[in-house]
Amino acid sequence: MRLESLPSEEKDQIINWLNSDTIIKIQTESELMSDCILYKDYEYWYTHVFSKITLAQEEKVEKKYQVNKKKLFGWAFNQS
Repeated sequence: MRLESLPSEEKDQIINWLNSDTIIKIQTESELMSDCILYKDYEYWYTHVFSKITLAQEEKVEKKYQVNKKKLFGWAFNQS
């Protein structure tokens, strides 16, 4: 799997997580691809690292939205 082919958010985060030994080069007939990783490494990272980070970020946003929603509702209720 080429790191170049990943969405930018995934690419930035996986590069910070990867050990430089896991990045491999693959020679095809037309080019040398020097930004590849084994799919099993990507799959492990996506399942155990990226998904948990994404879930934690979503929960943080959700909590923030709920707090703001309550404040806005309270202000609207008190002003009526």
